[in-house]
Amino acid sequence: MLAAADEFVNRAPNSVLAKVTRIETLLDVNDDARAKLDVDSFTGAQQALYGRYYRGVMMARIKNFKGAWQYVRSLPPIFVQEDPRRAMTIAGIAAGAGSSESAGAILATLLTKFPEVKEIRTQLAAIRLAQNSPQAALQC
Repeated sequence: MLAAADEFVNRAPNSVLAKVTRIETLLDVNDDARAKLDVDSFTGAQQALYGRYYRGVMMARIKNFKGAWQYVRSLPPIFVQEDPRRAMTIAGIAAGAGSSESAGAILATLLTKFPEVKEIRTQLAAIRLAQNSPQAALQC
């Protein structure tokens, strides 16, 4: 998979999709150092969105949830909510940083857009249970 992602970037070096694909692949194989190089290659608006998101993800991977939350908490809602995986990751970062209300809000909004994704319900229920709200967890 990494070879395919590398080839994608080689063929389209300015493509955000190509860079994101390779970053995701590098993170999947735990090559955070190379992923960071790709994150650092974003410029302008890409840096403001994808750069902040992936820096937050990498901080969360080393269990620095408070630092990660500082990177991702002000990302625009449209960027957060357009991809369920991204929104769930950001909600997990928020929960890890102690911002369970924000995590719950992100997931509740996501659930209205993607009601068929069971993982959203599961993650939201876990947050509601952590908030000592079993009734709300059952409603997820």
